Amino acid sequence: MPVLGDIADLKSDACTALDLFTGTTRVAQEFKRRGATVTAVDTARYSEVFSQCHIATDASVVDKDDLREAIEFLNALPGYAATSPRRSA
Repeated sequence: MPVLGDIADLKSDACTALDLFTGTTRVAQEFKRRGATVTAVDTARYSEVFSQCHIATDASVVDKDDLREAIEFLNALPGYAATSPRRSA
């Protein structure tokens, strides 16, 4: 991805980027890391989650304590080994 960012830096004075069919948002993340205002678009549902997390979220305003609490809560949920049969609902 850094190569795409380098090309964009060398060939353009643009401050915005559009990542069509963004998928995992890796290209969009590179453009955002370089300071562009990024729009990431895809029809895949998983891509919306990645876009909200990596593109729309401003890390400077994330409450790290809230995030830590949420992760601790999720880590405390009961689970099962990935190799065991799934439990029935």
